[in-house]
Amino acid sequence: MTSLVDSFGSATAINDALLVTAYLSAVSAELTEEHKPQKNAKDWQTYSVDMRKGATEFAETLKAKDGKAAFTALNKLNTSCSVCHEKFRK
Repeated sequence: MTSLVDSFGSATAINDALLVTAYLSAVSAELTEEHKPQKNAKDWQTYSVDMRKGATEFAETLKAKDGKAAFTALNKLNTSCSVCHEKFRK
């Protein structure tokens, strides 16, 4: 199995790819917030805001090259997605 560093060429390239992903997640959250369902709209908005905050925090930790904080922020972002999907993808 090829390592990520071998695939991307460097740890910096991996960090840059993750940073782009974090920003795309923040944009997705912003767009999602605008498409509230009729049922549970307040929860939808809360989850969208949580996702945007988590994605932004993830991006900030990546820019700071703080791996431990990035892992924590990524888990927070993932949790915001999972909780929302659990409620709205039934």
